[in-house]
Amino acid sequence: MTITTNKIKTVGTVDSEAVQPKSVPEFVSDSWVKASWDEFDLPTLVVEISSTTIHDDLGHKRLLYERLGIQEYWVVNAYTAEVFAFAIADGRSGRITRSQVLEGLEIAIVEEALQRNHADEDDGAIARWLLQTFAKP
Repeated sequence: MTITTNKIKTVGTVDSEAVQPKSVPEFVSDSWVKASWDEFDLPTLVVEISSTTIHDDLGHKRLLYERLGIQEYWVVNAYTAEVFAFAIADGRSGRITRSQVLEGLEIAIVEEALQRNHADEDDGAIARWLLQTFAKP
């Protein structure tokens, strides 16, 4: 199946009871299609931006992603800019301080960039800081 569209939308949450390991609904071009993992690879990293659903994201959804076999799962607390990062292997997850999917990326750097943004620092200044940080040996 080939889907060609320039309009991909993000929708709210997916009911985890309806999600089976081999089939997940995707919202594409104003209609639901059933995407088979036989046709599409699983994402290696899933990031949830959480404000009111943090407990669900850290609990129920983390378990869902463990069952699906996602390699890495992050939950970003939208209010505090804290990042809860988990590596997933063999159906289990554990907190990490360095990404395994984005090799060498320290979670603390992501948190600092988010905190700078929360403090209303200019986006250009944040970008320059990130470039300087990544340029260091």
